[in-house]
Amino acid sequence: MGAAMEPTLHLIYALLFSAFAGIIGKRITGWKEQEEGEYTIVFSWLFLLSLILFFFQWHFLRLISDFYFQSIPDFCGIVTAALLFIYFFISVKYNFTAQTLSRSIRITQPLIFIPIVSVLAFEISMIFNQRGIHLGPKPLFFIGFLYVLFRVYKLSRKEPIHIKDPKSQLNTRWIPWILAGVTALLLYKPIVTPDIDWFEDGNRILPLQQWFDFGKIPFLETFSSHALSDWGWGALYSLLNGTDPLGGFVYGFFIAVIITVLVYTLLLRMTGSSFLAVFILLFYPYSDFLIPSYYQIVPLTLLLLFNLIQKQSARNYFLFFSTLVFVMIWRIDLGISNFFAGVGGLALLWFLLPDFEIDRKSARKGFVYFAISTVLVFLVAMLLRGPSVLFSSMSEMLGYLSSLQAYGLKDLTSAANAKYFSLYFVMPVAVLLIAGYAFLRMIRMKNPSSRESIVSIGILFLCIFYFSNLQRGLVRHTLAEQWDTALTSYGFLILICPLFYTKKKNTSSAVYVFAVFVLATIILANYKLINPELDRNNYYTEVAKFVQKPLLVTTSMSTDRTVEHPQYKTENYGDLDFWMKKNISDSSTFLDFSNTPMLYYFLNRKTPNYLCQIPHTAHNDAMQEKLLNGLSTVDIPVALFSNFPVNYWDQLDGIPNCMRHYKISEYIYKNYSPYALINHHTVWVKNGKSFPALTVQSKIVHTDFKNISVKGASLTDSISLRINGTEAALENILTFPLHLDSSKKYYVFLNAWYENQGTVSFIPEFNKVGYDAARKSEVRVFSGPSKAFYLIEPRQGETELSGLKIIFTNSGSLSLASLQVNSCDLIPDLVSEMPQEFALKNIPYIWGQFDEAWKKGKIGSPFSLLKEVKNLDNGQGVSIPVPSHHPDSVYAYLRLAARATTEKTVDLILRFGKDDETQGSFIFSIRPSDKMEDYLVRMSTLYNWIKKEHTWITLYAMNGNAVIETVELRRAEQ
Repeated sequence: MGAAMEPTLHLIYALLFSAFAGIIGKRITGWKEQEEGEYTIVFSWLFLLSLILFFFQWHFLRLISDFYFQSIPDFCGIVTAALLFIYFFISVKYNFTAQTLSRSIRITQPLIFIPIVSVLAFEISMIFNQRGIHLGPKPLFFIGFLYVLFRVYKLSRKEPIHIKDPKSQLNTRWIPWILAGVTALLLYKPIVTPDIDWFEDGNRILPLQQWFDFGKIPFLETFSSHALSDWGWGALYSLLNGTDPLGGFVYGFFIAVIITVLVYTLLLRMTGSSFLAVFILLFYPYSDFLIPSYYQIVPLTLLLLFNLIQKQSARNYFLFFSTLVFVMIWRIDLGISNFFAGVGGLALLWFLLPDFEIDRKSARKGFVYFAISTVLVFLVAMLLRGPSVLFSSMSEMLGYLSSLQAYGLKDLTSAANAKYFSLYFVMPVAVLLIAGYAFLRMIRMKNPSSRESIVSIGILFLCIFYFSNLQRGLVRHTLAEQWDTALTSYGFLILICPLFYTKKKNTSSAVYVFAVFVLATIILANYKLINPELDRNNYYTEVAKFVQKPLLVTTSMSTDRTVEHPQYKTENYGDLDFWMKKNISDSSTFLDFSNTPMLYYFLNRKTPNYLCQIPHTAHNDAMQEKLLNGLSTVDIPVALFSNFPVNYWDQLDGIPNCMRHYKISEYIYKNYSPYALINHHTVWVKNGKSFPALTVQSKIVHTDFKNISVKGASLTDSISLRINGTEAALENILTFPLHLDSSKKYYVFLNAWYENQGTVSFIPEFNKVGYDAARKSEVRVFSGPSKAFYLIEPRQGETELSGLKIIFTNSGSLSLASLQVNSCDLIPDLVSEMPQEFALKNIPYIWGQFDEAWKKGKIGSPFSLLKEVKNLDNGQGVSIPVPSHHPDSVYAYLRLAARATTEKTVDLILRFGKDDETQGSFIFSIRPSDKMEDYLVRMSTLYNWIKKEHTWITLYAMNGNAVIETVELRRAEQ
């Protein structure tokens, strides 16, 4: 399995060649093993040494010439064979002992740092250049290499006092450091062009940007969702290179290096086979499915637990307790499950592992050291900002942590197939059975420090982590996201762990490795949610490709190491930046309600909240109130209300921001007004603030459409169309090509009356190359008077709008009042006041059944609208008049007492408006029931409900029948 098998097969051939050469060398020199397995150790050592020498020549030769070996197998096969001959000859001549072999391995051990020296040479060179000291990597590499040779010389002159057995040296020192060095070489990029995620990267970038630019200390005054793991590498980069919030994109590879070493060490400890551990890491293409790197440093806790089995010391206990807390600081979501697994594992170790005697003195001493360190950190935090800031921040942090249950998808899966049932139902049972088996093995064992106890404790730790982390796969990240790692955790690894018990001293390594490989592949191929790609490369293949590429850096460089694409600012935030700098003071900021927190970084403005990802993190009433209470201390003349066009971040998990964060949206409605559309954001300005008036120039205006080409419809007069089928189109709208001034913005505004609701699509033609269907923009329109807005966005080199096609997918007739193509310096926000339709699904039912304010009677007294019970058949509706209102006295809720009279859920469409014009709409579900159920719709979450006068509400039943007993308006919570 896996793609591009040639590199792996090539390496296997090289290993066979060198092994065959070793056999010949043994016969020629007469070398014989003094201890069982000595030849395997010699071969492994010299092969690793040849691998190190490959990376040495890979870097050294290219610094001085154009000649170097590109093939790892060719070089290592030949060099290993040569080294074996040399070793056998010298060993026989000077009567080497087993102790001599161990000493030789120890003396040459500093050479394992050569791959890391290559990375350090590049990186230190870059750090010096950032500090204005122009220095290339060549002298630094030579200095590093000479230091390694010096360490070899020093060790050769030193009489060893104690030397570990050679196998342990190779397994615990050589292999991890070589893996770390090769991983670092593979992933290290001295200069990057960051691929920015405007939502997620707010966690990684804003804590540092706010710290560097505004003095807001991370954790104390800003907090990112995943804590230190988000910005820790950026902080390290800034410490060494100078402040750059994007530095984490350069140093982020460090976590992969750490994960590689941790996973190797975990596999080594649990499997008892370094060969199997290396095989899974380097040559198994699905290693990340088996042990997901998503869980980062969690294996460190388990490894420290293993250390306590082997040796109870104050140092080991201190490291264990500290790691439990550090993992939570590193990444909170993983840290919580890790804490339960760590504490559970320690309890099993102390109280249930037979013959294990607790070293109370060491445990107490280690805990005291940990407690003192923790107290010192708190004292430093209080000294920096005072106890009030510290405890206020902790309160808000804890409030955010309760969002573990606030976000997620209602659907557990997109397809209830065998994999769904296997992962949700079979895997938990299988994990529980394996945990029970491991528990029985543990309580029956006689030697507490045996490898069997390591395997048992390891399985139980992973099982506890699996179950404590299970809620994330049930609530936040379900299989409906087409991703199962949050649900399965280490589940796939747990399923193969029972095989680790079978590794005995007399067990064939080949059979053992084959069994693990086969079982893992069968499980992953059949039960991984997304079938593993058959063309997936293994890690070694990527390394083999990498060593054939050019060196990372060949000359001194003093440029920025995080380079923005030349067009990035223009396309994403340039206009916003220019407008804010021109119209609001440098000390002012904005309120982002569009879930694009990276704008605070790009616009260099202070975040108005402790948490970086507002409004997303204001997930309940208390968090919204905390945010709103803090806004009074900040000058915020501008709010970025939404993205245009509306995207996923305007309705996270299918819930509109206006509804989820209803207190914030209503605060914006009350204090701000729509102003302009800039860089695909609707910009609202604070009431009472003065901003330049927006001027619009009409380039093309149509109020008479008799000369426009019509397809699929009949033009009954100069403005009226009767659509013949399901679609009609207007084509020759432009009587002449419209020249596009690069300094101006352009948009289309269509005002029409529709018999039925439907969509209007705009398709542009630029530079006379034909209509570009890929740039089609679709707008929802309602029956009655309705407006459609289309933003004209020419790309680079497009200097004229040659044509415009408008497609109507409404049945019936429509009347075209006006069509304008306008130009302006800034596009006015014409979309925020257009009718919106929110799909609420079960939210009104949940609000009506479980909302605390409603249950406690805190929602205002009713204003009844319905005088009698209404039976709504499928496709039928009822219109209800509503009283006029003043924006300051608007009713916030509409309460329904209703039930579906069919067996299935009924969709209810709730609309409001004035005269013939629809101003807003909600769609939600009515459940079948034997009694009337309460449904609450927060009407005030729609801007038009508050700002416009409306005279009617209509209710339509779709996909079934419903009974409506009560319709009443209520004011907001008292």
